[in-house]
Amino acid sequence: MKKAVTLISSVFFTVVMTTEVVANQLKTPMGSDIAGDGNDIPHWEGGLTQPPEGFDGDYIDPFPQDKPLFYIEKSNLEEHKERLSAGQIAFLNKYPEHKFPVYATRRTAAYSDVIYDALKKNSETAELLPRGTGVKNTRLTSPFPNATTGEEMIWNHILRYRGMHSEAVLTDAVVYETGAKKVMRKEIEIFGVYSNPEISEGKRKNKIFLRKTKNISPPSVAGQMTLIHETLDQVLSPRKAWYYEPGQRRVRRTPDLEYADELFNSDGYKTVDQVDLFNGAPDLYEWKVVGKTIKYIPYNAYRMMGESVSTDDLLGERTVNSNFARYEAHRVWHVEATLRAGIKHQYAKRVFYIDEDSWQIALADEYAEGDPDVWRYSEAHSVSFYDVPVVWTAGNFTYDLKKGGYYAEWLITSDDKPHRFDVNLNKRNFTSSAIRREGKR
Repeated sequence: MKKAVTLISSVFFTVVMTTEVVANQLKTPMGSDIAGDGNDIPHWEGGLTQPPEGFDGDYIDPFPQDKPLFYIEKSNLEEHKERLSAGQIAFLNKYPEHKFPVYATRRTAAYSDVIYDALKKNSETAELLPRGTGVKNTRLTSPFPNATTGEEMIWNHILRYRGMHSEAVLTDAVVYETGAKKVMRKEIEIFGVYSNPEISEGKRKNKIFLRKTKNISPPSVAGQMTLIHETLDQVLSPRKAWYYEPGQRRVRRTPDLEYADELFNSDGYKTVDQVDLFNGAPDLYEWKVVGKTIKYIPYNAYRMMGESVSTDDLLGERTVNSNFARYEAHRVWHVEATLRAGIKHQYAKRVFYIDEDSWQIALADEYAEGDPDVWRYSEAHSVSFYDVPVVWTAGNFTYDLKKGGYYAEWLITSDDKPHRFDVNLNKRNFTSSAIRREGKR
């Protein structure tokens, strides 16, 4: 095992991060500011690029010595509200027993030189399609590291690099307003198309990725499979989805996997386009950049994942167990999406806070038409998978602040198997015929 190195050397700066000056500030390859704020946010020094000592495939916490600096709760909201979203404030008001543990900020986001090279090329060639329905002349990762519009920023989130191929066993759960739980485990395989350096834009056939999901438990859903072909321009070619039902032993196309459609097995707590906090075509909304700000966002959530945390430990009856959470002060892009005139969607307004170092949405506040209060609040608890390196999440949570209850997505607890990014998947296994054969075995 190589000795742990949490910060890459200064040589990396001179090789990868040539002195691009934007608004008199040096930028990282992702387009974020290298400099700290002189207070809570440190300089970015390359991120976390090597596993800590003892890493054996389970993503252990590289900062086990860290302790919370303070806690934010209902009693001290006024003191901290400038660094909280409206959804966070509404959440803490609804659940006064909950606390946000705030830790020292560690800017761990990092990617490989291949991704940094692609970002530089994308910055020179990438173009938005009309009405922001897609992008062209871009590859592997976020198209617009120097984004200035809301459409560019949301596409940076949608197309951010999350490995070429991956597989995992993860947990989703519905925690109802009564405290009752429905816990679902699933196997996931993702074949990256857009993120594959060997597949040119002309051969992508408008695809971002192919994803196969097979339910493991509970018994009532075991064996169900979903296959998704995620398209880039979903107005030109909507995402394609197939569903395998073991009781019927047949595969059928399902059109109900877009926009405001209810997410399968979410029992009304989540829409399809809330997966990953936002996905799919952004054409239903007008997008606006409010600006860059500092918020306390979930970050370095290693305590949430691994052999020492069970699903029961993590999922409380009203909220996630805050003992496993970690919040840090980070600069984020504040982006608002307002429903276009004449368009229908459950959410008339959506507010996103996007991490500057990874382009991953960290927080999302969703509003119903005519209601000034946040309806649903979502948060993504990010980690840097340091052996790749790549930034993704240890779990996402969507809270219904009106009726209570929440939906947990993509948990990596002791019951699960974390993402493996070194897998060699075969594209032929991501067809409707392939899942039919697999189901009949």
